[in-house]
Amino acid sequence: MCEILSPVGSVESLFAALESGADAVYFGSKRFSARQNAQNLDSKQIKQAVFECHKRGVKIYQAINTLYFDDEKSELLNELKQAAQNGIDAIIVQDLGTVKTALECVPEMPLHASTQMTVHTAEGALLAKEMGFKRVVVSRECPVDTIKEIAATGVETEVFVHGALCMSVSGQCYLSAMLGSRSANRGLCAGACRLPFSACENPADKYALSLKDLCAFKSLNELKEAGVCSFKIEGRMKRPEYVAAATRECVSALKKGSYDLKLLRRVFSRSGFTNGYLDGKLGKDMFGVRTKEDAVAARETFSEIKEGYSEVLKRAEVSFEIRVKQGEKISLEINDGEGSAVKVFSDPPSFATKRAAEDDIIIRQIKKLGGTIYDFKDAKVELDNGLFVSAKELNDLRRRAVEELDKKRYLKNTVVKNFNDKVIKTKRSEKKTGTVKPLLRIRANKAEQLYYLDKNKIELISLPFPEIKKADVSREKLCLELDRFMTDENICRKQIKDAYDGGITHFLAQNIAHFRLLKGLKDIKIHAGYSMNITNSDALETVTRLGASDAELSFELTEIKAQRIVGDIPTGVIVYGHLPLMLMRNCPISSEVGCSGCKGYLRDRKNKRFYISCHKDKGYFELLNGEPLYLFDKKRVPPDFETIMLTKENADEAKEVFLSYLENRCPSGEFTRGLYYRGVL
Repeated sequence: MCEILSPVGSVESLFAALESGADAVYFGSKRFSARQNAQNLDSKQIKQAVFECHKRGVKIYQAINTLYFDDEKSELLNELKQAAQNGIDAIIVQDLGTVKTALECVPEMPLHASTQMTVHTAEGALLAKEMGFKRVVVSRECPVDTIKEIAATGVETEVFVHGALCMSVSGQCYLSAMLGSRSANRGLCAGACRLPFSACENPADKYALSLKDLCAFKSLNELKEAGVCSFKIEGRMKRPEYVAAATRECVSALKKGSYDLKLLRRVFSRSGFTNGYLDGKLGKDMFGVRTKEDAVAARETFSEIKEGYSEVLKRAEVSFEIRVKQGEKISLEINDGEGSAVKVFSDPPSFATKRAAEDDIIIRQIKKLGGTIYDFKDAKVELDNGLFVSAKELNDLRRRAVEELDKKRYLKNTVVKNFNDKVIKTKRSEKKTGTVKPLLRIRANKAEQLYYLDKNKIELISLPFPEIKKADVSREKLCLELDRFMTDENICRKQIKDAYDGGITHFLAQNIAHFRLLKGLKDIKIHAGYSMNITNSDALETVTRLGASDAELSFELTEIKAQRIVGDIPTGVIVYGHLPLMLMRNCPISSEVGCSGCKGYLRDRKNKRFYISCHKDKGYFELLNGEPLYLFDKKRVPPDFETIMLTKENADEAKEVFLSYLENRCPSGEFTRGLYYRGVL
């Protein structure tokens, strides 16, 4: 049976989801939630939410799915402990450090790999399964065929079927962080992609990075046949009416094959809907913005929807047995037919002075189950003649019986997990010190960018396939940079084999799937890239266990936070480059003006340039920051290695960058210090 999973950003949204037919809900607390701007639930509300869900037989998952820093470890532990004690059914996780910590401290807790882990291939799903995940929330960019391959691995597969679509692959967007220090990976995305961007000279009314919302209800049966176990609705920051409408129509689409698309559009859309990437179609039809007309239509629809979830949805049929015997306490037993039954008592009945109790009168009173989650099925009455039971007594018996059954169903469906404090080992996290010049690494897009560089002063040079074959560099210094997004894993598998057979022993992993694809190769070194989002020592330990020889730390770290990450493998930072702010399946330029009109960049509303790195032959594109990161002249505690990223530079420009690094030159022209000094929220 496929699960319909609804978003909860507030208590009212919780009841909107429950009374509209959700099989499961997911929420975030006040910390470590990828929707920090939602109202979210406090500790008291979380306990209430678990009770309301579990008495209904509804699952409840907690999103603890943001990156954390080492100085936040104690807060993370507390969050995990509370989830365990509250009986949360599973936690949704992005951070590789959270994975490690959760497996050590609360191994009974099922883990769901957040879509921000960028699992978009079968090998990625298999590695997630091997790491301890029960379920993966696949990237929204996956077509049905890929989803089918992922589901075939045996790991539970969850797919977004309604809600907002990000232009960037989840977990690989740094635009909001770079523009305003509000990190999407920390739950504080400012939605910068919804602002004007254009490939034209005047971007004022163009929105080249804004996609329509997803509505894939027409594909539910196809996804079900593909092996999907959970249909996920996005919207923890949306109103309760949105949650109710999306949940109700998803239920209808799955059970009846029909749904009200016009209603959904009135509730919330951006110029209508798209089926997303499920059918493999890309292009301008996927783009849209929120208009004034959209907002007006929503306001007129909310009151109508609210009426639809004001009544409690029935979740079980119950049977009653009432015993009214002379000299005995009155007893009422209620049974839900699902293994839960309770019995309550009241004082013995009195003799009737006027009208005695009758079976039908008693049944009529106890079957009044309005406002509860139960429907009346039947009742059995054992009644001695001539006795009297007041309506008030029967109402009280029924009320107490229902309350006790609620509690019993809650206890039946709630598993409190043990939290093991003793396994926690916190490494000392002190600032690194030292004066030894770090090793230099180059990441280049083209082999020609290396033409004028002194290779003797470079430890390692990473190039994508097939550029690595063109490089006039010794095999010992060459590293194959694996694709950040794979539309076909077999292509990546073949590239690895060709490179390995050609003497390449260094590989740059940029997705967890790469670790599994490289498994079994002898005498190789795996280098973890920045896209692994390593922001804490536990995450570093996780990639070490996966096979990494060293790791490039996230460029969302400040210099001080990067220095405090400790582990058993070397770490490095990026010190130059047009940082990649988005990883995209859709090309915003092609969608707006076509490839023939491409100038290689977008402009924002402030007329700043953002370059597009085109990898259309590989099925993805990157949005690059217009100003290069430049740290050569800054006095800094040296990491183990430093990386220069060459993206749009030609050979002459690459030479100047290289010499500037060697000579610690001050920057000229436009540049940025990135996030190394201002950090992210």
